[in-house]
Amino acid sequence: MSSRHVLCEHCPEEFDVAKSLQGGLANCPNCGKATAVPGGPEALFILAVSLGVLLGGGATWLIWISAGATAGLITAGCALVGLLIAIAAS
Repeated sequence: MSSRHVLCEHCPEEFDVAKSLQGGLANCPNCGKATAVPGGPEALFILAVSLGVLLGGGATWLIWISAGATAGLITAGCALVGLLIAIAAS
């Protein structure tokens, strides 16, 4: 099992958790409180998904035509924000 080292936010306990918990929460074995596990989705994955949504564009235009301009702009804006977050995270 691949693990990640975590320092409890509430007490001085240090412990290991599964890497699958990265970006989530784990209960400290000492105090029992939820502690954030560092990490999260790989920035490259987020970048690839955001680029696909942004460059795909078909869904944005389909939403624009079927649901109106506002929905299309919101979809495009969300894709662009996701792309900017992915670039900043990498």
